[in-house]
Amino acid sequence: MATDSRIGVRYARALYAVAKSKGNEDKVRNDLSDLLQLMTDLTEFDLLINTPMMKGNDKAKLLTRLFKNQIQPLTLDFLLLLTAHRRESALGDACRMYESMYKQEKGIVEARITSVIPLRKNLVAKLVQWIEEEMKKKVELQQTINENLIGGFILRMDDRQLDVSISDRLQKIRQDLLRSLPHN
Repeated sequence: MATDSRIGVRYARALYAVAKSKGNEDKVRNDLSDLLQLMTDLTEFDLLINTPMMKGNDKAKLLTRLFKNQIQPLTLDFLLLLTAHRRESALGDACRMYESMYKQEKGIVEARITSVIPLRKNLVAKLVQWIEEEMKKKVELQQTINENLIGGFILRMDDRQLDVSISDRLQKIRQDLLRSLPHN
């Protein structure tokens, strides 16, 4: 598995360099994101990519038929290159590494906000604007729902966390009460 990861990094670096030289890194990013999602959502596609049972040129023909007018030519060439070199198992790692390199170069940070209910779009927009002003970087915000929070939210970004959930406040009150009780 570690070998696939190293191979994936090498292929991702090469793909990113070519995509960037052609000004195509955004479209290739979208393609790779879709392919990674497809591998996650569709077991059959993941099996197709990773099966050693199918001959390389048969797999290449099938991938070409499936994706010829669906993804960027560069992305398709990348898939075919992986297939020709029998490195299909590195596709997932290559997709993730490409995404990481893309975000680093574009100055994008990921943030995750967890709340009891989905936040209104205007609140999300204000939150993103505030984070971008504080971080001096572009932010991609993902929302998750956790009904155990009772209210409020938890914002996670890099190694930082801002927890203004009611469950956190109640936990702190509980700890304060327990500390104030006389010990027997």
